[in-house]
Amino acid sequence: MVNVFNLTMIEKTFEIRARPEKIWSIIADRQGIPKLQPNILEVEVDPPGLASVGQKFTFTYRIRGREVKVFGEHVEVIPHRMLKSKQLPQGMFKGFEDTMKLEGFDHLTRVTTMG
Repeated sequence: MVNVFNLTMIEKTFEIRARPEKIWSIIADRQGIPKLQPNILEVEVDPPGLASVGQKFTFTYRIRGREVKVFGEHVEVIPHRMLKSKQLPQGMFKGFEDTMKLEGFDHLTRVTTMG
């Protein structure tokens, strides 16, 4: 028996009054993610440093009073423009992918997230 799930992609676009370089410096440094998402308690990155293809990361979330670990890997990185990650098999969501795209317009950045 084969189980097939219809997964819905969620896309959200918003604008931030900052240059793409500034936004990139925040999202590419996974150690800074808890500042943006307070429910993330801890971040582990291997190898350390800014996002790069093949870099693995572990987020420890607090969800409804419980700690949950999410394991991922960056699969495509275009500095200042795009960061694409996938969930690793031991993660909470099998096959989950997340993409963040940045488009710069003078001192404004349009951020589109898909996952």
